[in-house]
Amino acid sequence: MIGQWKSEVTVNGEDQGTATHQRMWVPGRHGLRMSWQGESDGAVVHAFGISGWDSQKKAIVENWHDALGNHTSVIYPLEKMTKSAWEGTARRVYPDGSVSEGSCKLEKGDEQWIFTVDGEKEGKPEKVRNVTRKVK
Repeated sequence: MIGQWKSEVTVNGEDQGTATHQRMWVPGRHGLRMSWQGESDGAVVHAFGISGWDSQKKAIVENWHDALGNHTSVIYPLEKMTKSAWEGTARRVYPDGSVSEGSCKLEKGDEQWIFTVDGEKEGKPEKVRNVTRKVK
């Protein structure tokens, strides 16, 4: 998952555009530093994240913050990780304090991955799907 990537993003089946991102090792190779750039309502949005192993939770944990004030946390417990897919939970807190949360899945391949969230925001279903391909 190291390198340059491009994602096609949908929420509840509606196209949300594309995003580009980069993932690289932090010094010591104990975590990943991630940057993301996409569009939201016609404006360019930047997001930054860090991913690493949480030995207490026995899980890979990702924390993201974006320029709109959103914070997203994704947790992949070790017992729900296989070579081809990781299952876990995703939770996003919006600037107004509202929350979207649910189960997530990362299906992995050599040159692409598919990240899905089957969640709920304010009592309404919210389904997110990112199809991400390696930039060559």
